[in-house]
Amino acid sequence: MKKRITAALGIALVLAIVAVSATAVLADSDDAAQTKLDATVESGKLTQERADAKLDWLTTDKAFAPKKEIVDLEGYLTKLVAAGKLTQAEADAKLGR
Repeated sequence: MKKRITAALGIALVLAIVAVSATAVLADSDDAAQTKLDATVESGKLTQERADAKLDWLTTDKAFAPKKEIVDLEGYLTKLVAAGKLTQAEADAKLGR
């Protein structure tokens, strides 16, 4: 019985450590995205409104996060809608409409 309890506690400890580590990695990723978007807005390549929409989209919908940077978020969402991977209402929400 002691072996089972010890094993269960060991597994719980490992899972807790993994969860804390994953949270820290995701937070760093969000900070990097914010920094990159701020620089893009300052350079004039992106409006603050679109940058806010993109950051919201990236931080809330990781399943839809692209592997590379998307300069034209609206165009990308239009392609997702056309491909049936996203509804028009979802795309509008991501653009803050």
